[in-house]
Amino acid sequence: MGATIIQATVNNVDLPTIQHLFKRLNIKTTILKEEKEDFLMPEESYFAMIDEARAQKGMPVTIDELKKRYLK
Repeated sequence: MGATIIQATVNNVDLPTIQHLFKRLNIKTTILKEEKEDFLMPEESYFAMIDEARAQKGMPVTIDELKKRYLK
C-alpha cells in the first residue's frame, strides 16, 4: 500500500483532537517543530507584579492596566 506524506501547521489547542483522529485512522504522526507561546507571563511573575503594584502608595493600578502594560 502506498503512503502520502503531509506537512501541516496546527494550533496547539487543536493538536489533541487531531492526534486522536489520526490514532483512530492509524496515521503515523511526527512533530517536526513545536513553537511555544512566548507572550504569556509565568504565573509567579504575574502575581509578583500585582503584589508590587499593590504595595505602592498613591499609585492605584488596575488589573487591566497591568495586562496592557506587561502582557503585550
